[in-house]
Amino acid sequence: MTGESLGSILRRIKAQRESEGAEPAHRPDTEAPSRSQTPACSACNDRGWLTPSVPVGHPEFGKTQPCTCQQQRLEDDKLRRLRLYSNLGHMERFTFEFIDEERVDPDNANLFRVALDAALAYAQTPSGWLIFDGPPGSGKTHLAASIANQLITYGLPVLFVSASDLLDELRSGYAPNNPMPFSEIYQRVSEADMLVLDALGSHSTTPWAQEKLHQLINHRFNATLPTVVTLSCPLEDLDPCIL
Repeated sequence: MTGESLGSILRRIKAQRESEGAEPAHRPDTEAPSRSQTPACSACNDRGWLTPSVPVGHPEFGKTQPCTCQQQRLEDDKLRRLRLYSNLGHMERFTFEFIDEERVDPDNANLFRVALDAALAYAQTPSGWLIFDGPPGSGKTHLAASIANQLITYGLPVLFVSASDLLDELRSGYAPNNPMPFSEIYQRVSEADMLVLDALGSHSTTPWAQEKLHQLINHRFNATLPTVVTLSCPLEDLDPCIL
């Protein structure tokens, strides 16, 4: 008995599919999109990856690389994660672009310009410590948050936290049902690549609070970790054990 040839088998399968109204087999990921499914990216048809059109023997021949649209998605996802980590919340709107110098008290305009220039310079090269001092409503928190938001756009991780919220979070680490113990909370802040500590001086002045803040500040200073601090009281009124 003579076996059926491959060509005969394929013709029979094709005829059977056509009689059943089936479409010819194809790979869904290589099919050109219909007019109603026009891809957002014409370069890769929304696959996210491309194979460079290079001659055989080229180092990139046969390799896949992310399309520009995929790179943008990765950048957007990274930015989203950085903002989530930063703890900025509603202060994401505090940027250098939204600083209105015309609203600054004319008597303090020169001092504010000095502080703004220092903040802009620090955002370009975050190194060492930067401390903002001044009366309530003088723009200290806005400047500090602007630094944080600017660094995030550069892809750098920043942690923003107020002194009082930090102490509350550290206290919660002692609770037996807290999934994050004190040691993890403290390490997250003390080892942050970049820390913005807001409203230092507005916290409770218990010996425990003073001790923890002193440990935190001393650790970051000795480790030369970039840190921005805003003060809610005159520098001379702070406990000398803290700064």
